[in-house]
Amino acid sequence: SARKNRDDPLIHLRLGFLGLPLAEITGGAGHFRDSEGEFEWATQLQPRWPVAWYGLGNAELAEADAYPATMRGVFAALGHDVFDAPAHDLAQSALADSTFVWGVVELADGALRLGISAHLTGALLALRQVGSAPAGRDSSVLLRRGRIEREVGDVDSAISAFQALLDRNRFNATALLEMARTKLAAGRITGVDQWYLGLSLADRRTAAMYRADLALVMSDSALRLFDAAQGESRVAVARRFWDTRDPDAFNGSAERLREHYRRIDVAHHNYPLVPPGHRYDTLKAFDPTGSLFDDRGRIYVRHGEPDDRTSFTMTGIPPNESWVYHRPAGDLLFNFAQPDTAQGYRMYESLLDIVGLGTAAQNTGQGDVRARLEAGNTLATFGAGWTAQAAGEMLYSRQNLSPIYAKMLSAGEHGARVMQLAERAAGRKSIAVGLQTDSWKFGYELPMTADVDVVAVGSDAKGPQLQ
Repeated sequence: SARKNRDDPLIHLRLGFLGLPLAEITGGAGHFRDSEGEFEWATQLQPRWPVAWYGLGNAELAEADAYPATMRGVFAALGHDVFDAPAHDLAQSALADSTFVWGVVELADGALRLGISAHLTGALLALRQVGSAPAGRDSSVLLRRGRIEREVGDVDSAISAFQALLDRNRFNATALLEMARTKLAAGRITGVDQWYLGLSLADRRTAAMYRADLALVMSDSALRLFDAAQGESRVAVARRFWDTRDPDAFNGSAERLREHYRRIDVAHHNYPLVPPGHRYDTLKAFDPTGSLFDDRGRIYVRHGEPDDRTSFTMTGIPPNESWVYHRPAGDLLFNFAQPDTAQGYRMYESLLDIVGLGTAAQNTGQGDVRARLEAGNTLATFGAGWTAQAAGEMLYSRQNLSPIYAKMLSAGEHGARVMQLAERAAGRKSIAVGLQTDSWKFGYELPMTADVDVVAVGSDAKGPQLQ
């Protein structure tokens, strides 16, 4: 039919859209070019048809995604970004018809979902290209532009986009929340009032966005109260929660809310799960986790920057980190490792569990460290040669982090098992406390000294007293 009606743009559109799923089935970037050719023909015949530009942009985007990452890197080194063309053509679909914004909206949502720099750059290019056109003033476009600008680090541009939304409707709850998220993550306390105002106005969809942010630190019982409330009652639940985060009012509940979003921003950029909310298991399948962050991010959002951290690099040992938070009731000690490069870091009760993940331990049958320790094996019998060396080196690397590791090294054969079980118990307790509580340690920007003079020691009904 196309051969007989070469100048019929609708036939070329149909061929283009039929070609896309065929190309996805057969695979390979080159298979998308047939669809691109049909869409491009349609744009030449009808340059004011937005759906033709939309189809062309999507075909080019699919081709760009089909290229291996190494190939895209080669193109970038040669000055050719494979995402420029789809960004331009999807923007053109909105420029051709200001009511047709699906292309740039879908491009932005996809880029935010993936979190890949090249996709974000392409989406930002398309959004900025339509920025001064009527389509650029569309509410859905402004919302996505603000989110993309924030994601790439341009806080002021993000605030400008969200402010443009609020100028049109100052009671836009989603815009208020996004403005507050942006300001608070950047350390601007003025976002607090907008956060509470947006919460009081939130519809079901926006309330779910608030809930997702709060669920990172809020208990199940508090979340149930939040879910049951509406409007100002929901604001009251949130205020009570943040007020209890700092009962002595040293930092203030507003500052604690600001700190919460700063931590979310750090975890989002440094400890994400890819794809978000899933973890890659040993069977090479993505499992839902309920979190956007790996275990480091989950701890960071609850407790902030650790007081100290360290890592250890050795052939056959997976990437690893250990964090410590000094607390009056006892230090919180966390051991993380990345058993597979396709997933984020996980928490492990014992440092020796991480050694057990290594290729040397697996090859010598020493991988199930916990079972061996519970069966009575000591560090001395953990494994011969290279595996025992790996365990020793790992413990040496953590000596300055916690005294328990120095004790494990010096305990001797008979005391080793006792210390190993003690270290595991400390790790298990830290995980339980770390994932069920949150904290914000009071401190000063600069070091401060103090003079202490003991005047009197005694006790009253509350217990010991020191003046």
